Amino acid sequence: MAEVTIALDGRPPKKSEAYSLLNEKHPKASQVLALLEAVFAVVGPDFAPYSGPVGLEVTLWAPDDRDLGDATNYLGGIGDVLQTKNPKRNPMTHLGALTTVAVFADDRQVREVNYRHIIDPKPPYQIRVYEL
Repeated sequence: MAEVTIALDGRPPKKSEAYSLLNEKHPKASQVLALLEAVFAVVGPDFAPYSGPVGLEVTLWAPDDRDLGDATNYLGGIGDVLQTKNPKRNPMTHLGALTTVAVFADDRQVREVNYRHIIDPKPPYQIRVYEL
């Protein structure tokens, strides 16, 4: 699979707290779970995370800028959720089998980024990860 595209309602998880987004007590835990479920629905159980350089494209639809967080916080949160997780550092038992869901091995692989906010009353977002 040369690319993975996920579309969801709501907002992507964003980094903004002192502890990991992958912690079950994080305020964005439901967004993390929704993203992992969407990824799993697209890639399935046998997907091997990309090991080489990748590009990341994120598109958010929102009525105006007041409804959005900072682009860099969204990108950081998405990167944390989509990379391979280390259950030794954080057990993440609340994620169950979704702990193994990843699109790339490490977010350091992201070499190209495209982030867009489109003014629109609907609140979905789309993420596309592609091999370079």
